[in-house]
Amino acid sequence: MMGYLLRKRLDYPRFASEKVRILLIRTRYFLVSEVISACKKLDWPVRSLKFNNMQRGSEDFIKELLWALVDFRPDFLLTINHFGFDEEGKFAQLLSHLRVPCASWFVDSPFFVLRNYNNQVSPYIFLFLWDGSYTKFLREKGFENIATLPLATDTDRFCPAKISYNPLRSEACSLSFVGDSLVNGINKEALFLDSNSRAIKLAQDLGRKIGIRRARTGKRMASYDQSQYEKNPIYRSLNNDQKIHFHALTTWKASQAYRLSLLKKVAPLGLRIYGDAGWRGLNGNFRYHRPLSYYRELPYFFNVSKINLNATSLQMEEAINQRVFDASACGSFIITDYQKQLEDLFCIKEEIVCFRDEDELFDLCRFYLNHPQEREKKAARARERVLKEHSYQLRLIKMAREMKKVFG
Repeated sequence: MMGYLLRKRLDYPRFASEKVRILLIRTRYFLVSEVISACKKLDWPVRSLKFNNMQRGSEDFIKELLWALVDFRPDFLLTINHFGFDEEGKFAQLLSHLRVPCASWFVDSPFFVLRNYNNQVSPYIFLFLWDGSYTKFLREKGFENIATLPLATDTDRFCPAKISYNPLRSEACSLSFVGDSLVNGINKEALFLDSNSRAIKLAQDLGRKIGIRRARTGKRMASYDQSQYEKNPIYRSLNNDQKIHFHALTTWKASQAYRLSLLKKVAPLGLRIYGDAGWRGLNGNFRYHRPLSYYRELPYFFNVSKINLNATSLQMEEAINQRVFDASACGSFIITDYQKQLEDLFCIKEEIVCFRDEDELFDLCRFYLNHPQEREKKAARARERVLKEHSYQLRLIKMAREMKKVFG
């Protein structure tokens, strides 16, 4: 009876107003503050439901959720990377029972995020993927409501800054790469393999091979493609959970080897590395510098680096990452690796410069270091494109439009 009455309370018209109401599961995760900021700019009501991993599926979390649903009456619930969902599928079942629409925006591999989760499929869940290459994988798991929704940027935070007012002007350089060494991620995944040295070595050797091949030839391999090791007895001896960590270890090692190969190639051009201390232990002829705060320093740094390099994580088969949008929003010049999504979001060569292998990267860096006017023209065009089409406000508008088609 209580469940029936609650469902009646939640059976109200959705998307009845132009101002979309979003109930956001809030974590410390990337993208949450961007979503909140975008909602405020759109003048959309947004309420945050605080969440941590210890609350996953807990009674307290469910109580807070139910109260927020009744009191706030959102058009839909929004979570990033499926946070809030439990392995047994109880949260997904609750959404189905109450007929509450939920948008889950994946900005990391759903293959790793979902792991071995069961009973996640619900007609009230809509998956938004930053990388459309995972669509087939998720349809095979039974999900029906799926759309591609790329990353974007906060155009108020990332914007041009005059050098005279730039607090990072002393960091001015010709060529830079800002990013994670992936050392911590690799070590973490190795621990999950329970000291299985043979499996760890196999994953790292395979990852290194994939990464170097990508850097030298541009050839890709999907992070969840098992074809290269599914017949290997070492891999087959792992349980299902260990296999997921094996995939993750392979992917992070491949991404690290890929980045390292590229950065070694352009190191003679005066490359600076900004990132975690793990870079110190990697063998590369480049200058390591401190990590930069994403929100406080990175917007300024993009403005003082003549060329910002980008090397996409190999968990992303098609998508472009946040850095492309952020640097471009600053009116700063970026050289990025080719990803299929670039063709849909930018005009290649006119607005964005991309490379397919390390030799092409070296040639492009050398050319644009000597042609500042070409850098400035392309950077200005890229900024125009971002302001016009790639803000988080526009991404939320698209999300709401897709949600309304199904649940309005």
